[in-house]
Amino acid sequence: MSRLKNISFIGAGNVAEHLARRLFESGCNLLQVYSPTRTNAPRIADQFEAQLVDDLSELSSDNDLVIVAIPDDAISKATTAIPRGIPVVHTSGSVNINVLSRSESYGVFYPLQSLKSGQTNHETIVPILIEASDPDFEKQLTELASLISNHISVCTSENRRKLHLAAVMVNNFTNHLYTVAENYCEQSKVDFGLLKPLIFETAKKVQENSPASLQTGPAMRNDNLIIAQHLAMLENDPTMNEIYRMMTQHIKNYPHQ
Repeated sequence: MSRLKNISFIGAGNVAEHLARRLFESGCNLLQVYSPTRTNAPRIADQFEAQLVDDLSELSSDNDLVIVAIPDDAISKATTAIPRGIPVVHTSGSVNINVLSRSESYGVFYPLQSLKSGQTNHETIVPILIEASDPDFEKQLTELASLISNHISVCTSENRRKLHLAAVMVNNFTNHLYTVAENYCEQSKVDFGLLKPLIFETAKKVQENSPASLQTGPAMRNDNLIIAQHLAMLENDPTMNEIYRMMTQHIKNYPHQ
């Protein structure tokens, strides 16, 4: 079973750049980069000594793997032009593996982490969820993933889709609440920075405890006086008032440990 060493990317966004950097630094050869928009592709190609291609028909037969890291709704159309003999994976959390089934070997190489362009901290834990069309390709993808991560799981499309939904809740939704709280603090002329130790401590505790067992606050204590006070403070912001009301009621009704 040969190692996946010569790798090309379709896409040049945050995920593509992060994976390209990690794989390049782990000894893989970055052969080619293609992007429908071409916005970041030249920079990434130069950075990792890869060839910039303008058409998918230019993908080389020397490729051991093509990684498709583009928006979910563009994956199916983009991959129809990839020669069937080149193994291909996508990096989506929610797209089924079968979207690539026209290829002889195909799969999923999903980094379960929020990745930003230029992010270089190698201490960041990036779990890789693997799915493959056959056992041999699964072993190859697992070996490739082991070059850049110590957290590798074989995961079906259905379970990956569920984890992606949960990831949106714990990452995107939570970060939006941070954003809203920061904006509230700015408008109220209080220091959002004073909340950062609380944010850190909560995130640290959840690493070793069930979140349900850590729940605190006025809703958990059924402190209706404070809840009413908070709602009154938000009366000029109907949207936030409703979010606070909804979250409070959900915490009250939830079966905590």
